[in-house]
Amino acid sequence: MRQLILRDTIVFYDTPQVFTALDQFGSTYLCLLVEEGDQEDKYLCTPISSATSAKLTDGLLDLREVFEHPELPDYFIVQAESGDMSRMTATAIDPNSIPSSWLPDPGFRITPSRRPNIEVIQESLQRNRAVIH
Repeated sequence: MRQLILRDTIVFYDTPQVFTALDQFGSTYLCLLVEEGDQEDKYLCTPISSATSAKLTDGLLDLREVFEHPELPDYFIVQAESGDMSRMTATAIDPNSIPSSWLPDPGFRITPSRRPNIEVIQESLQRNRAVIH
């Protein structure tokens, strides 16, 4: 098991939908919300290099492609208490157990218009409430 810490929220809608996280060894993971619950959210995560992360956030890579063809064949599930991204434990899973319904639609790319204001999101998470600037 690995402990993950939220690094950068890429897509936010009521809760982080796509984000990067760091583990205790300094490795970066791309995480995607796959199940949203009243008490707990479930994320699918895979290791990602800084170069691939930059291409993704610049809109040069399709989000689904990153998960279908990861740089390393490692996948993890993270279950986080709704709204609490401070304590995330990643558990390895078999890639064959990942339902296709968990993957984003083909063609989804990050664009500047979809990128949230990271500072506002981080402040909102720290305060555990909505923040308007």
